[in-house]
Amino acid sequence: MTDAARDAFLSDLRARAALRGASPTPRAMTREALDEDDVTGDMRRRVAVLSMGNACEAHGPGLAPDIDDRTGAAVAVRVACATGARYVGHVPYATDGIGDLAREWSPEYLPFDDFYDRTSRFATTLLRAFYDEAGAPRPNVVAFISGHGGNGALAAHLLRLAGDLGVERCLYSLSMRVPVQHADGVEHSVARALGPGCVNDEAIRRVNESMRDDASLFETMAHDPAVSGMAGFYVFGDNRFDAVRRRYSGVKTSVAALVAERRIDCDKARGEGVLEASVAAISSELFDAARALGLRPPWFAL
Repeated sequence: MTDAARDAFLSDLRARAALRGASPTPRAMTREALDEDDVTGDMRRRVAVLSMGNACEAHGPGLAPDIDDRTGAAVAVRVACATGARYVGHVPYATDGIGDLAREWSPEYLPFDDFYDRTSRFATTLLRAFYDEAGAPRPNVVAFISGHGGNGALAAHLLRLAGDLGVERCLYSLSMRVPVQHADGVEHSVARALGPGCVNDEAIRRVNESMRDDASLFETMAHDPAVSGMAGFYVFGDNRFDAVRRRYSGVKTSVAALVAERRIDCDKARGEGVLEASVAAISSELFDAARALGLRPPWFAL
């Protein structure tokens, strides 16, 4: 459009408005005006969502070492979009309830006290940047969504964390809200649903084709001991790995499935279903927490 065409367009609209006695002056879009018309209700301002996971953990040949980070962040963003809550960032630290043994498959493992201190300080930095420096009050609720099960140790310290962050309540949730074991078919399927950068289909195909006899099965367990529920560590690990074995009564299901089926499941439709169910479950919990604190829900949840 030329400048002349633009001027003619504006003149025409202004003349038509004047004929009807209208002289509309656009209102200033202040924070108060935006808050009043916010389609999220109070969720954008009063509920913050942070993701967490594990940036470097063994999951076998088919999954990226940071798949827990990717899953945590992907689900957290989807929950924020499903609820109107505000996604404010990713916590880059990981721990594990099993303790220092986790270093065998998780090189960036932190002991819990170190993990808690770093998480608290990092989350405080995010809240300061997103709220304090913007002149906005801190949220009432901060929800942590983790793609790494070992970070569940944080769940017992949420009251303390809320106090340290200066908020009313903290929540913690795994990003997958269905029964899942480390690097099993569920986790591979979710990775497949997230996108090609999360999973190597060719590597999984090669492994599945190679595990047709005991020799190749045992070779897979030795080379990629973290796959399918820590199968290699579970079956062939020394006495230190009794801590892994004792976590489950009887034979761990993902290990038994690998031995019996000789394959790793990686089904996109299954993964999409897990993501959808997980986002719905976590979103419901965020709404419940918001309502308990008297926060205004978004238009679709009234």
